[in-house]
Amino acid sequence: KRLTEDQLIEAASLHAGGIPLAHLHDRYSVSATYLGQQLKRSGFSVMAANTFRKYPCNEQFFSSFCDEEPSYWAGFIAADGCVMTRGNSKSLKIGLANVDRGHLEKFRSCLRAGNPIRYTKRSGKIGKHVIKSDGIVSICITSKQLCDDLTNNGIGPRKTSRERIPDAIPKEHVHHFIRGYLDGDGWWSLGHLPGWEAVGFCGGYRILSQIRQWINGNIPEAGRPGIIKVPGMHRIQYQGGRQTRAVIRRLYKDATIALDRKVAVAIAIIQRHAKGNNRSTLRLTINGEVRTLKEWVKFTGISYTTAYCRLRRGISPELAIRP
Repeated sequence: KRLTEDQLIEAASLHAGGIPLAHLHDRYSVSATYLGQQLKRSGFSVMAANTFRKYPCNEQFFSSFCDEEPSYWAGFIAADGCVMTRGNSKSLKIGLANVDRGHLEKFRSCLRAGNPIRYTKRSGKIGKHVIKSDGIVSICITSKQLCDDLTNNGIGPRKTSRERIPDAIPKEHVHHFIRGYLDGDGWWSLGHLPGWEAVGFCGGYRILSQIRQWINGNIPEAGRPGIIKVPGMHRIQYQGGRQTRAVIRRLYKDATIALDRKVAVAIAIIQRHAKGNNRSTLRLTINGEVRTLKEWVKFTGISYTTAYCRLRRGISPELAIRP
């Protein structure tokens, strides 16, 4: 079937406006291939099929790290994301526990992406043990530019042990990257008692060395713990109330994006010490009587360190202060 001049002009106009041939050919009762050939023969330009996206997305999102959003999400992807290559197609995928679905919503909003967030039910058995799970949620965005920009900055396929803090991130935004990495592969720990708070990271030795170097230079009061090798990875942990609070204050400086679940723990750590309930003023209630731990150990004659260590192991206050 030959198309009339008016039909070709109309098709060319619609195609130039962003409608792919795959969505136009039925309008003229011809195949997409034939429609493209007719347009080319008539002197109209035809865009490649991969020029059109099924879902909208800001593909230039990781082209620069001039503000918080790309810096934070690059860190999060370095920890919990996956850049996949299949033939000429490149995709970025992030999967999280269902409880953190809201965080994927934040990611999708930042990229102005229309990709769906998919839910997968997870359950199974390991030997006789039944594994219960609320399932996982994931988002997958196919974009060569997004993936290439991440890969060029050290966050590419098979990134484990090779991930790094991108050199392109300005110094004033590195803490956003580290906060993103912590939200993906790190933890805040409130601990049973004041002074037992902690913050830690796990991953490859290279990126943990960079994080430790940055913390040493920007948060000297956090201390200088070593990087420990554990099966399949490395880990580093900063422990103590004063040290942990210092890391919290620095990583959340000017922050507008963070994983809500971990923010709640960080706030609890700050609030615990804001109330004056630290190691030296720890109050215990025994038989309805409230005293500080220092007062209780003076009363019973046991050493403060022994009582405190017992409490840390989860022993009840009544037994912890016994000689």
